[in-house]
Amino acid sequence: PVTLFAGGGDYQTKNTDIVAVSGGAYSVVVTPAAQVTITLQSAGQPVIWPINYWEFLTPINGMGYVNYITGNTLGVSEEGVYLLTVPEVPGYEPHAPVEVPMSFGEHLDLVIQLVPKP
Repeated sequence: PVTLFAGGGDYQTKNTDIVAVSGGAYSVVVTPAAQVTITLQSAGQPVIWPINYWEFLTPINGMGYVNYITGNTLGVSEEGVYLLTVPEVPGYEPHAPVEVPMSFGEHLDLVIQLVPKP
C-alpha cells in the first residue's frame, strides 16, 4: 500500500492508504479545518502568552485534540466544544476557563481580556 497525504493550512490533515495500480487515479477528500486564533490583551494592548497555549485547549466531551498550531492559531481534530484553560500570566489576575465551540469550516477569533493585578 501507498499512503496519500493531504491537508494543512485551512484543511484537516488526512491520510489514505491505497493499493496503487498502473494508470489508476486517486484522490483524497479533505475537510475544512476548525480553527481558533487566540489573543491575550489588557487595555487594548497585546499580552504575550507565557507558555505553550495549545496544551490548554481540551475537548469537553473527551473527543478530539489540537492537531496543529501556526502562530497563535490552533486547529482541532474533531468538532465540539473545547475548554480553554488560561494559564496564570505574571502581573495579571487569573482568568476563568473559556468554552470554545469549534466547527469544521469556521475560524474563530478569540480575544481574552486580562486584568492587571493591583
